[in-house]
Amino acid sequence: MTESPLPASDIDYFSGHYSGLLAYALAERLGWPVVYYSVDGENRWRAATVQAPNGGELDARGFVSRATDFGMDRRIATIADIEKLRSYYQATTVRSRIDAAADELAQFAEPGLRA
Repeated sequence: MTESPLPASDIDYFSGHYSGLLAYALAERLGWPVVYYSVDGENRWRAATVQAPNGGELDARGFVSRATDFGMDRRIATIADIEKLRSYYQATTVRSRIDAAADELAQFAEPGLRA
């Protein structure tokens, strides 16, 4: 794992419920696919990241390996998933906080990893 540039309060905030919205905002900035994680084939996600071209994954904690961290099922988000995230993102009242964190993480991602 590579340390995140975000403050601990943002790491906590975006490591739970808002991980999908942060992943959406990062995908928009970096052009990387959103990855969902669920437990035991559940039809809802528990966590989300974006996948870098080198296979690494980025979330609020920095570059991570969620699959090995939590033993979750992994899948790339579908177009329907992205449309749902887009509607949630557009409707959220915390969009400025999401955007600030996504901007900081996008700058943190090594330029060589950008799509």
